[in-house]
Amino acid sequence: MNFSVKENKIIFTIDGDLNYQKAVAIKKIIEKEEIKKVYIEFKCPKFVDTEGIRLLYSLWKKGFNITLKNPPDLFFEVVKILKLEELLENIEVVNG
Repeated sequence: MNFSVKENKIIFTIDGDLNYQKAVAIKKIIEKEEIKKVYIEFKCPKFVDTEGIRLLYSLWKKGFNITLKNPPDLFFEVVKILKLEELLENIEVVNG
């Protein structure tokens, strides 16, 4: 996982999945940077585990602007299973 700060947003590039370890690392970086725009680009993801979804949900509830690029299809299924559709309505999803 890599990150950079550009144009008042934190950009994370995640190779693989958003799991517990990466969610913890992202949270620590966000706390240090104090920036409210988060852009996460996925490279070859298979899933986002519940800790990853918990991170996204808590950031959204705290007023963060979240953009996900190329999230795995399973992410949408897990969000629906957890009945967190409101999260999908409040984050931007970009494919391509």
